Amino acid sequence: MDWTPKLFVEVPGYVYRIQSLLNADDEIALQPNTRSLVGFYLNYRDTFGVRLSFRIPEEGEEIRGPTQYEDWRFSFAYDSFHLVLNFMEYRGFYIENSSQLGLSSAGEYYFVPDLKVRNVSANLTYIVSPTQFSLMAALDQTARQEISGGSFLWGLVYSEVLWDHPQFIIPLPLQPRFGEDAELRSGHFRTLSFKGGYGHTFVHENRKWFLSLAGMFGIGVQSRSYQVGAEKFAPWREAYKVDIAISGGYAGERYFSGILAVADDTVFRLNSLSVGSNVYAVQLFVGMRL
Repeated sequence: MDWTPKLFVEVPGYVYRIQSLLNADDEIALQPNTRSLVGFYLNYRDTFGVRLSFRIPEEGEEIRGPTQYEDWRFSFAYDSFHLVLNFMEYRGFYIENSSQLGLSSAGEYYFVPDLKVRNVSANLTYIVSPTQFSLMAALDQTARQEISGGSFLWGLVYSEVLWDHPQFIIPLPLQPRFGEDAELRSGHFRTLSFKGGYGHTFVHENRKWFLSLAGMFGIGVQSRSYQVGAEKFAPWREAYKVDIAISGGYAGERYFSGILAVADDTVFRLNSLSVGSNVYAVQLFVGMRL
């Protein structure tokens, strides 16, 4: 099989949290207004893949505000190695917990139109036992795993997260709650992490139904360049991240379908607050092997 096209509908979750280290109850949950996506994924010989997605038009911009976004993802696989490259950029966020924070605006949610967040990452995974566990089968069904098995997973992740606002990311009425970093205007976080974990796929005896589970924990170093008011900071600190993937469905010799859920959680600590990047998605897919 040379080509593996796949159609999908995805409900993404991009939650960027700003939490006070002085009081854990003071938290701002920023989300882009991208409620659902439809997309196309194409893979060649289980080696190279490209994904393109589009936002499904829907009502609600008068409630949550408009978000401009780009979402590109590429994947490469060879033998025991699996590489994923991501580029995601969003401009325009609504505060999901506006009512709890006492924020009011013209819509139902307080909207921050000029906030831009960009995520760029390169995620390399080494599968220790590729004959026992296929990560491409678990994530994309571009390969087909016919018997149950698992493998330890190791890898490296390089990521850059950029936050930028022409004034202040935290709305003025909330700044007294967030201490010395309340006037945060921008931040550029570069992280290199080593990760390890385990993946396992359970295959039904008829070799057509599957359930895959994979989880990895990463630890590394992070270069931070951020601006609070007129003052700029550039410290280095340790960084942690968690990756989880669950998938299941039908995997026939020619046709396949199923559901995939992925989550990626990273937290950056400053002096008086933490900035969290929580990226997750639930995807329904259908495809074929050509």
